[in-house]
Amino acid sequence: MITIIGVELEQYIGKDLAYIEATIQETLREALMYDLRITNVVVDRIEQKSIDTVEVEFTATCIYGDIQLEVEINV
Repeated sequence: MITIIGVELEQYIGKDLAYIEATIQETLREALMYDLRITNVVVDRIEQKSIDTVEVEFTATCIYGDIQLEVEINV
């Protein structure tokens, strides 16, 4: 798992999976695309791992190629 600097994941505490699915891609995109080397961010998978944890796998496309990442969100 990674920690993404600039991503405010605290906003998802207490939220349901449907809300996370609807908003996480834009949240990640807004945070990561400030880096001019990143050209796109696409969420590949969202999975509820436990009652209070959601795992998000996503691809960041950058000028060097695609990078597969995942992050756990405590909800």
